[in-house]
Amino acid sequence: MLALTLVLLLPQVGTAPDTTSGSGSVKVIGSLPAPLIAAEISAPQELVGQLLDSRFKHKLMESDLWSTLQSLPQYPMVEVGWQTFLSPALGDAKLFFSAIAGDGALFLMTAKSAPGEFDLTVLLNGHDGELAQDCLAPLLGMAGIARNQIAEESWQVSLEALTLLRSEDRFAFGTNAALLKRYLDTPLAQLRKQSIPPDCRSAADRRGAQAFAWINGDLLRANGYPERPEDAVASYLLGDAHEVLRTAAWLGGSLRIESGHVMGELFAPANDKITESHAPFFPAPYQIPMPLIDSVVLHGIFTRDLGQWWTARHLYMQERAVVESVEGDGVMALLFGRDPGSEVFAWLQSDMRLIAATLPEAERAGLPIEYPTGAVGFRMKEDAPADLKDSFVNAFMAAITFANFEDGGMGKESLLMKVEEIEQGSLYSSSYRRPPEGKPLSAAHNVSPSMLIAKDGAIWISSSLSLLKEIAVAPTESVIAHGMWLDLEMPQLLTIMERDRNILVANRLLEEGGDIAAANTFVDMMMSALAIFDTVSISSRLDEGLMSMQFGIQAAP
Repeated sequence: MLALTLVLLLPQVGTAPDTTSGSGSVKVIGSLPAPLIAAEISAPQELVGQLLDSRFKHKLMESDLWSTLQSLPQYPMVEVGWQTFLSPALGDAKLFFSAIAGDGALFLMTAKSAPGEFDLTVLLNGHDGELAQDCLAPLLGMAGIARNQIAEESWQVSLEALTLLRSEDRFAFGTNAALLKRYLDTPLAQLRKQSIPPDCRSAADRRGAQAFAWINGDLLRANGYPERPEDAVASYLLGDAHEVLRTAAWLGGSLRIESGHVMGELFAPANDKITESHAPFFPAPYQIPMPLIDSVVLHGIFTRDLGQWWTARHLYMQERAVVESVEGDGVMALLFGRDPGSEVFAWLQSDMRLIAATLPEAERAGLPIEYPTGAVGFRMKEDAPADLKDSFVNAFMAAITFANFEDGGMGKESLLMKVEEIEQGSLYSSSYRRPPEGKPLSAAHNVSPSMLIAKDGAIWISSSLSLLKEIAVAPTESVIAHGMWLDLEMPQLLTIMERDRNILVANRLLEEGGDIAAANTFVDMMMSALAIFDTVSISSRLDEGLMSMQFGIQAAP
């Protein structure tokens, strides 16, 4: 599954890089072609066992999603087929995987002599070839392979473009029969050593990977790779990762499953000088206070020196994006009343905090649809000019005024502004006037654009006044972020989706051609699937010469 996922996620691998030499021969390691992709699972039965014993499986079995799947007309046929497949292994999936690949599984994608063409290979070293073959026999029989064709300890059969080979306890599946035979004549340990560079393997070992993969850097850039990100947002958020992928010799990936956690990671070697060439993306680590909000849907931190990045943005984005951002300089200078780069952004700390949360009950009452409310936070440096906060006040008030005059003047409903002093600082807010009781609310009443300038130097800008009031008094936890850190809380996301269920069903109804039952079933299955999870996390950092991005999924308790 890991190998297949990697192939599907690659950017149009059908145009593989030209790996031929001038003579037209494929690059080789020893007598075998060097892979473009290699993925390894050292003990598949342990990985499968972890998954089957995990909280994810138990939550799935308890969920409405499982009941829905069991009610599908295809379910009995799938269940009987699975039981038949595993019957020689007494219904034990772990025993089957031990039999067919107990000593390891290796996936390889290699280039052919002709540019743009490649071969796929799966190699399995098992503990019990006979048991594995007994499990495979019914499946092969459905494909037209008679049992007498696979009666010996060694055999070869073909299924259209795919060739299957067995040699005692070793199995091979692939698109090149001659290459498969050469692989089977080579010990799997030697193939592992030859296929995956030592630095990638050691990085995966340090992460306790149960499965990992390696991708040739040239393959990542097979269809070309821009020197810089194409827009300002991508540059600010992912400019460091873009540069690493542009220059990396390879990309590695690892996977580890524990009881209630699935942890994946992508990592690539980083240029030694990236901290100099992309200095805004690598500020020194420091303590960052993060508000603890009960109704949080998403919270996270990006550590970027906004002032340094803005001043030198021509180094980190394409020329067209630079031109577009320069055009915005005048607008921001008008809003802030001063140069945005050297006189505003330069006086902010190197962190941007993000929070999304559910609307409080008082604000969502009567709304036709609920959107998560969000906030972004910056912090002024201790030596920032005393009047810096005045620039943000000017910008906020000017932005609200522009919004009121958008689309031709004041003939439409306007945002009403208000200033409120609280113990923690000053609140600047705006909102649409609520209609008389009994009159319907519009979706615009989801928002009350607001800004908090706290006495401790924090500046929070939000779509909700209530959220800012909650942030102002919330306790904080101290976080050290090294690049990016994001947590998505699934229970709160589901809360919003449940309130907006009618909207979700109505949107799906269009996809289902007016079939209300199918639309309801789809929404039910989607929400049941999401209910299995508790938290989804993403983080990134530069460590020991590797740029890495970690992904974590935690099962619901």
